[in-house]
Amino acid sequence: VDASKLVEVPRAVQALPDPAACADIAMLGSGVTPPAATIAPRAEQLARRLAQTRVQLAAGRVADARKAAASTVAETRKLGYKPLLVEALLVEGHAAMKPALRAAVPILAEAQDLALSTNADALAIEAWARRAFARGTSTDPNGALDGLDVMAALAKRATAGAFSRALLYNNVGGVELARDHR
Repeated sequence: VDASKLVEVPRAVQALPDPAACADIAMLGSGVTPPAATIAPRAEQLARRLAQTRVQLAAGRVADARKAAASTVAETRKLGYKPLLVEALLVEGHAAMKPALRAAVPILAEAQDLALSTNADALAIEAWARRAFARGTSTDPNGALDGLDVMAALAKRATAGAFSRALLYNNVGGVELARDHR
């Protein structure tokens, strides 16, 4: 860089990807873009909060989990990092299923759409599977499995992961039972 462009060097350096992201094997293999360095610390805090909320939900503290998930979704929307918003919507949708399955459907549909747009295969499959179950066991069992062919194809990818693949087929089974298709 010549002397006249020296002023722009800090801005150029700041735009470089975070070198620490090169050590995150899961992120590298997923195709999901990591958060920008400027928001990474806040994204990490929100991700930890989501992990705690998932534990609350699993422990049966549904009301606390719903409240925490809704708050985290709001904060994550402001942050603007879509892959984390997908996770937050998934947790909120899962928590919404506990009192009323129907309430979870639009939340999980948004999570699915965002996950597909951010290359988060495992999260897209999880969102679709939870939405299909919520819809198929409460509102519309006949249309709940629309799109299964696409999700089944995604589930074959290495990035899908064992959990989302198992959840997909488990929830398809639940919908089929609700439709009285043994």
